[in-house]
Amino acid sequence: MRSFKYILIVLLSFQLGFTQNKKYTSKQVDSLFELGNNYYKKSDYYNSLKELRFALIEAEKIKNDTLVSNIYNRIGRNFAQIKNLEFANYFFNKSLVLAKKTDNLKHQILVLNNLGNLFTAFSEKKFNQKQAIAYYKQALQLAEKNHLKEDICLITMNLAWSYLKFKEYSNAKPFLDNFMKLHPKYGNKFFNNIVYMLQATYFEGIGNYPLAEKTYQDGLDTFSKKLIFKEKKSEYLYRYSRLLSKINKPEKAAFFLKQADSINEIFYNKEILKKAKETSSALIIEAFKLDKMKADFELKSKEQNLKLNKNISYITLIFLAIISCFSIYIFRLYKNKNKINEQLQNLNIELEKAKLAAEVSNEMKSKFVSTITHELRTPLFGVISLTEILEKSVLEEENQSHLKSLKYSAKYLLSLVNDVLQISKLENKNSKLEKNTIEFKSLIHAVKSNLDQIAIQNNNKLVIDIGNHVSEYFCSDEVKLTQLCFNLTSNALKFTKNGMVTLKIEKISEIDNLQDIKFSFIDTGVGISEENQKKIFDKFYQITPEDNFFQGSGLGLTIVNDILMLFDSKIELKSEIGKGTEFSFILKLEKATKNAQLETNIVNEKFNNLRVLIVDDNKINQIVSSKTIENLNGIPTIAENGFTAIEMIRQQEFDLVLMDINMPEIDGFDTTIEIRKFNKNIPIIAFTAFDQSEIQEKVQLSGISDVLNKPFTNAELVQIIKKFTTSNNV
Repeated sequence: MRSFKYILIVLLSFQLGFTQNKKYTSKQVDSLFELGNNYYKKSDYYNSLKELRFALIEAEKIKNDTLVSNIYNRIGRNFAQIKNLEFANYFFNKSLVLAKKTDNLKHQILVLNNLGNLFTAFSEKKFNQKQAIAYYKQALQLAEKNHLKEDICLITMNLAWSYLKFKEYSNAKPFLDNFMKLHPKYGNKFFNNIVYMLQATYFEGIGNYPLAEKTYQDGLDTFSKKLIFKEKKSEYLYRYSRLLSKINKPEKAAFFLKQADSINEIFYNKEILKKAKETSSALIIEAFKLDKMKADFELKSKEQNLKLNKNISYITLIFLAIISCFSIYIFRLYKNKNKINEQLQNLNIELEKAKLAAEVSNEMKSKFVSTITHELRTPLFGVISLTEILEKSVLEEENQSHLKSLKYSAKYLLSLVNDVLQISKLENKNSKLEKNTIEFKSLIHAVKSNLDQIAIQNNNKLVIDIGNHVSEYFCSDEVKLTQLCFNLTSNALKFTKNGMVTLKIEKISEIDNLQDIKFSFIDTGVGISEENQKKIFDKFYQITPEDNFFQGSGLGLTIVNDILMLFDSKIELKSEIGKGTEFSFILKLEKATKNAQLETNIVNEKFNNLRVLIVDDNKINQIVSSKTIENLNGIPTIAENGFTAIEMIRQQEFDLVLMDINMPEIDGFDTTIEIRKFNKNIPIIAFTAFDQSEIQEKVQLSGISDVLNKPFTNAELVQIIKKFTTSNNV
């Protein structure tokens, strides 16, 4: 019985090790590393350490020493940023060992330089100062031996800086002079400001304060507006401020101190640092655990093998003669069982691989669809909005016609983009019905207005027939109801020439507060054959008759079918070749009363002297948004990025902020978070091409007041302004 337990333990250990040995490829691990690296660049050390921790485990599994060395180095950089000398030193040295093992000279120099930077940052102890200089000189020796001029320039700069920080000015001077010679040709252009800081620090150290002040002032213009090496700018401003205080210029000192604090406040979030410190111990324990698990597993395997061999020998000697035939039989059963288990394990592994591949593929597809629809919506916003602006100013009939065609084309493109996004959301089960009050007749006539141009192109008459007993207001999902009517009506118009398309809406029954409403889309077009009637709801399927005058994505009817499933309804189809087609469905809709937000007469609304700050890096969007606000008698002001917006709101008063989400350097969410630290009340409206469901959580966490999706109409903009302001309307 005891020996059976040992055998079971060994088998379970083997099975556990076998099933858990799912390896990533080097390319996949490199992607994990890059994800952690991107978080590091954003100063998000908590998420960076979390992703690098996972990448490290997978890189060690595939025994890629070069990749493991890179990951160790980046983990060390994270710990250096959160001021953890012990862990940073540990991981840098682990990286250095592997860099030497793989003869990676450039990486050895990089890690030695990082170690020098680390001990320079912790230079309170004399021992750390000596360590920093020793590491720099090792790196410099390797760089000089191999004639790597750029590395020589960088390390010379760091040596000069370390000696200056240690107040050893005579030792710093030769390295400072050498760096000044090397930098114009071999130095990083973003280090131009460091040239000034090193010189100014040296002049201050030897007591030449006027020259130190002039050097600091001259170097201010060398910083990149993108705040690359942001910690260098804050360090520069702190040192300059300290000098100004020393020479009795308090107001100027306070000005630069405030700038430095502002940079640190934005980029070195205390909560992120706190989380990173909390996870740091878990990371180092995990690294030790990995080594210990390997050693324990090998030791345990050896012990179990010895015990197993001993017990098997003992059992064999006692029972061999008695149960030899039975043993052979059991052995065969055992062998067959192992074979079946092995087959099952292989099948499980293949299923896991297929599942992982499907999940990765699905996630990549969703991200691609979201990104591409966002990128398409942004320019379409500019086209549609500029067209509307031009329509109000262009009087010539011919040009008005051209503008209408342009506007129709842009709206048609937008409908295709919305179809692609909708089908992706429905596939991923991310779509659900929303509840809002709808002015029903206005919704239907808005659909007609958007499709009039298609009707004119095909010489069709588009008729809307709404029964008298249909409620004026419903509580339902306005977007999906619009999409149902738009897709089916546009489909009927495209497949009809010189005929009539009728959208008929009638009440079938009514119980309590619910009405059963039948929607019928009737055309006199080409009709659909019985064969095609079975296929038209398939994704991407399109009927292509000989004249080939039809257009579309092949998604419209698929989307209709999926949306109707959300409404717990289904579509009916009647058609005859050459006589026309009728699509119909019944929706159970909840009646509603007029909502205060449903204001229809808003075309001529004006907001006198409404001060609106428009935060957007896109020039066309700036023009469109500014012109739209001016047309409402408002006063627009432009901020080209989040940093500018933060400072403008500190210094000026605004009634409303229109905040773009997708901006470089600092996005709309982070900009809003910073604004909310000193202004809790100003309405901040995010206007974005992203679907609202994708960003809802971030909107709530950041403090954004509401969301306006691009492209938006004047009516939508007026409604949201009225919601958040008390400006006097004309």
